[in-house]
Amino acid sequence: MFALQYDTLGWVVEIISCLFVSQARNVEYVDKEVEEWEKFQSEIKQETEISEQIAAEDDTDVTEERHVQEIDEQL
Repeated sequence: MFALQYDTLGWVVEIISCLFVSQARNVEYVDKEVEEWEKFQSEIKQETEISEQIAAEDDTDVTEERHVQEIDEQL
């Protein structure tokens, strides 16, 4: 329990010191974990869009093949 409290306190002290340093340098503070999470979400969004495009193209191909087969059967 003490170790957990110490780790949490250490984390809070680190964040506060980073905020003071960033203010002293006149630079916006960016939490690296938040920045990494946002980058991850952006990459997932891009991959999802690509996946959806591929799925839509596959659906179109399957539909076209089915139409061709139906036409062949009618002939």
